[in-house]
Amino acid sequence: MAEYRNSGGYQVNGSSAVRRQEERQVEQRPVRKRQRRVLPRTAVDIIPVAYVFMVAAACVCILACSVMYVHAKTEMTGLTKSVSSLQTSLETIRQENQDLQNEIATCTSLDTIRKKATKELGMVPADDSQIIYYDQSDSEYVRQKDDIPNE
Repeated sequence: MAEYRNSGGYQVNGSSAVRRQEERQVEQRPVRKRQRRVLPRTAVDIIPVAYVFMVAAACVCILACSVMYVHAKTEMTGLTKSVSSLQTSLETIRQENQDLQNEIATCTSLDTIRKKATKELGMVPADDSQIIYYDQSDSEYVRQKDDIPNE
């Protein structure tokens, strides 16, 4: 039978040495608690208040810009509708104006006047004996002192 003997950390079995199986113990480091950094009282009070104030100011600025944008967009939409309505009205008025100008041109043509005078009003063209010619003097300005004689 084999003979075992202990020598240091080894067991000797005849002529061979075998390391003894030992339970290894894992070294556990002691858990260190995190230490809080203690700031002076004034710094602790000022930092969060300043941060909150800056965030609140940024939110107020964003809100104000958003309200102004919505207001401007609404006003622009209203003005666009107003311009569209006015353009439609302008086109209607231009068309009426063109129709009236055509009517005026038709009514003031000499042929139309002659036809209305002879057919509707019963007028007749003047004879050569009824026509009086006027000699124009050098000045362009004429004053009428008496009525034109009825002959």
